[in-house]
Amino acid sequence: SSILSSFLIFGTLGVELFGKLECSEEQPSLLTLFRVATGDNWNGIMKDTLRQNDSSHVDKNRFMKIISPIYFVVFVLMAQFVLINIVVAVLMKKLEDSNKMIADDTEMNEEIEQA
Repeated sequence: SSILSSFLIFGTLGVELFGKLECSEEQPSLLTLFRVATGDNWNGIMKDTLRQNDSSHVDKNRFMKIISPIYFVVFVLMAQFVLINIVVAVLMKKLEDSNKMIADDTEMNEEIEQA
């Protein structure tokens, strides 16, 4: 649930910051964030936000050149950290299950030898 809430927060923030690009609505922004979280051309998406050119808002363009990399790097680091933790949790569960099966097999073999 924490990853879902972070996706919603970053999605809403992405719509507000980069609404003219790929994040014009909530649902497409969540799909874009999923692409970013899985590493699918996230640097290309970030470069698109840096190329956003609005000649009437020079200060906004300067602001975007600072905030866009921060937004994407923070999100990528957070998403990769969560994904790595999920993979480690699954591996630990499988290791625990296999250790239990080995212990059960050893116990059964000992019972067979005693009989």
